[in-house]
Amino acid sequence: MESRKALNDTNFNLLLKFNAIESELNHLKVEFISVKQELADTKLELAKYKIKKNSQNSSIAPSKDENRIKKNQSLREQSTKKIGGQVGHKGSTLEMISIPTHIEVLQVGTCSNCGLDIRNVASSNTEKRQVVDIAPIQPTIVIEYQSISKICSCGKCNKAVFPLGVNAPIQYGPKLESLIAYLSVRQYMPFKRIKEYLSTTTELNLSQGTIQNILSRMASKALPFYNLIKENISQSPYVGGDESSMRVNGSKNWFWTIQNDNYTLIHCSDNRGFATLEEIYPQGLPNTVIGHDAYALWFKFKGKDHQLCLAHLQRDLNYFKELHPNESWITDLKTLFHQAIDWKKNINNGIHSFKEQLKKLLENPPNKQLSALFTFYKRILKYKDHLLTFLDYDFVPADNNGSERAIRVAKVKTKISGQFKSIDNAQIFAILRSIIDSLIKQNKNILENLFLVALAIPE
Repeated sequence: MESRKALNDTNFNLLLKFNAIESELNHLKVEFISVKQELADTKLELAKYKIKKNSQNSSIAPSKDENRIKKNQSLREQSTKKIGGQVGHKGSTLEMISIPTHIEVLQVGTCSNCGLDIRNVASSNTEKRQVVDIAPIQPTIVIEYQSISKICSCGKCNKAVFPLGVNAPIQYGPKLESLIAYLSVRQYMPFKRIKEYLSTTTELNLSQGTIQNILSRMASKALPFYNLIKENISQSPYVGGDESSMRVNGSKNWFWTIQNDNYTLIHCSDNRGFATLEEIYPQGLPNTVIGHDAYALWFKFKGKDHQLCLAHLQRDLNYFKELHPNESWITDLKTLFHQAIDWKKNINNGIHSFKEQLKKLLENPPNKQLSALFTFYKRILKYKDHLLTFLDYDFVPADNNGSERAIRVAKVKTKISGQFKSIDNAQIFAILRSIIDSLIKQNKNILENLFLVALAIPE
């Protein structure tokens, strides 16, 4: 009996201990849940400061993710040359001119040793030093034209004719108009800064509306020159073309360019459709090889032949090479393009076999499971006849970088000055910038030639 009682007491004690442990465990569970929730809240709070949004946790596009392989990469290879001027480079320095604008003769009156008056002593040597500076900026000049009238003995009243272009009782002159066009279109200055510059340097207080009117008038005067650029481009054996979106008063519009080595034509349109190309050149360019990217409308545009921009394709291949480093098809196509471009640059003689190599390469496509790469391959296959056109013509480049540079100026303008307020303002920029870029390509003085435009009579 006593042993059974002892056993019951033991079981009872164990039960008490078990209940106590279970109660403590439940309490710990509650504390754990509380701590876990607190930790989660802390992590969420820290996330606001440390974790950046990406395509996995927000509506941000995958292309904006950090550490993501970038598609548009530079093709420039790292140079082995040292920084600075290279061996054999012909340097330039500031040199003295033979006939200075002004000469100041510095005399000595007394000897620095004994104090004797030496003003009448003949000079033994003359040392020259020149300072190159700009002339003082003068306040605005106002030219008044007075037309004299005289009555002949026959009774006829004869009145002197005002100079061509002097049409109003008071107006701004061509030098000021050309300067405003230069500051706005070449130097990308906003109207407010142009107003400040003119007020500071010339004491002219023009309103922003007046600046807009002057630019509009300059564009009207520039139309004959703009149309001449269009005509010269139409007769070119090669042109490059490109287009880029642009915000105009909050809406998407498009800047188009068609250019060659001597001329740049820029056109603003409210659409990216074929109608714009028809508007610029209704008959196309049947005698011209056209360089461009793979945008289908350019192939629809009538030309003698087409050349796809290999710079675009090479950047795509660099991207795919980082994604799939073991895919030999990428390396083979990169090598082929590089060798073909190098062959053209060095003007090697002999028959090249690059087109045959390309044909064999396209007959052995990359792995279909690499979907993005295979899509790229199908695009290459579709336009295979326009990949190496540049090998058949001396005047056709392998890339379309000139067109990208021509169209980029509109982007720079909007980044500095803000979006265009109207399609008319955008076209004013397109007309004047076409003339300026053409002058740059021909190494002509921009401001001097804008002055000649300002002297013209508006259409």
